[in-house]
Amino acid sequence: MSDVKVSTAILSHLSDVQTHLELALNSQNLITQHVASEEARQRINFVKMLILKYPDTSVSVSNDKLDEIQREVFERFPKKAVS
Repeated sequence: MSDVKVSTAILSHLSDVQTHLELALNSQNLITQHVASEEARQRINFVKMLILKYPDTSVSVSNDKLDEIQREVFERFPKKAVS
């Protein structure tokens, strides 16, 4: 089991948000737009949770702990269905 700096996890997820938002903005397909924007929303919520739990983002946490936090966020803030 390896540890990851919280700041690294945050930057990684923000990069993913950027990719998902570009996809949502550039797609002509409404379903693709929705799925990409929902993925971005969930990743932003994950980043917010990391910042709340670890104000000192220089600390390292296990991948298992990051997965646990991500599951918690996804359960609390599920993806919205396409309407």
